[in-house]
Amino acid sequence: MEELRQITDSWEIAPLAFDTVQDNVWKVFTEEGIYALKNSHLDEKRLFFIANALETLAKNGFFKYAHPISLAPGVPFYQHEAGRFCLSEWVDGEACDFNCPRHLLAAAKTLGEFHLYSRNIGSFHGAEGRVSYFCWPDKIASRTGDLEDFAFLARSKKRRNAFERMYLDHYESFSAKARSARRLLLISDYSRLAKEAYAVKSFIHYDVAARNFIVQGEDAYLIDFDYCTLDLPAVDLMRLIKRALKDGYAAKEKLQTILTGYQTARPLTNSECRLIYALLLFPQKFWRLSQRYFCQSHPWTEDTFERKMKNTIRELEHEENWLPLYLELTEAEAFG
Repeated sequence: MEELRQITDSWEIAPLAFDTVQDNVWKVFTEEGIYALKNSHLDEKRLFFIANALETLAKNGFFKYAHPISLAPGVPFYQHEAGRFCLSEWVDGEACDFNCPRHLLAAAKTLGEFHLYSRNIGSFHGAEGRVSYFCWPDKIASRTGDLEDFAFLARSKKRRNAFERMYLDHYESFSAKARSARRLLLISDYSRLAKEAYAVKSFIHYDVAARNFIVQGEDAYLIDFDYCTLDLPAVDLMRLIKRALKDGYAAKEKLQTILTGYQTARPLTNSECRLIYALLLFPQKFWRLSQRYFCQSHPWTEDTFERKMKNTIRELEHEENWLPLYLELTEAEAFG
């Protein structure tokens, strides 16, 4: 821990103790309070972009996030031979559980509030973020084509393993969903919504998993902005819905909770609701897992891939039940 003490000295804090949270994250106890120290895998341009995004949130009046502690104005990290280290406030509270209605409501409300303030991001020297305002039609078209290519590869095998057999057993139905998602996206108001997001320089969290919300009473705080992206708010909300409903449990209640909580802060329009449905329809997890397998981009064993495919198919089968509920709820509400 001596090396960590030397690193925290750069912020002129006196650590009393360290607690390892993850391989690259430590809880730092001091007399002044508790901090989170992280050895980031991100490059300088991304770290500058994230610092800019968080500074924008504070300027705009949103404070439900882990506030970074800069070394000096415009210096968001400490460069060390072991990596780039970032320090932030430690947000104490309950680990968020999307199966808990109070937690889910708080997370959805915070996401809506975040989207109200995550705009007008300014220029920041050395910053570089992913720009995704207009990419989704091409992205879904490309991934739909990938599914066809993967089917060709699976069919070309003389002896197929369990993963390849499962892929082909479900390819037709999931490929049809992918094509429907693309068609609905193309006839939606996506282009207009993307132009509006671009005009106000909106940015999103992009990784709205339960682990990135900390609940304090009726409020939720956002942490870990590593994947922060210049994109439409609808993408974040789509991801929250997918994450919360992946087990299919209490689907209608969860959807109602998410939509109610989010709209407490930021009302949705009919156009956004239809766009979210198109994005929800694409079998993202099926594509991602298949891409990792057929492109050999992840070192999992065949058994691991088989287990993950079974879980993916189960989640997508749950979607067949709750996607109509989403349409029912969004059409029933007086949106926009």
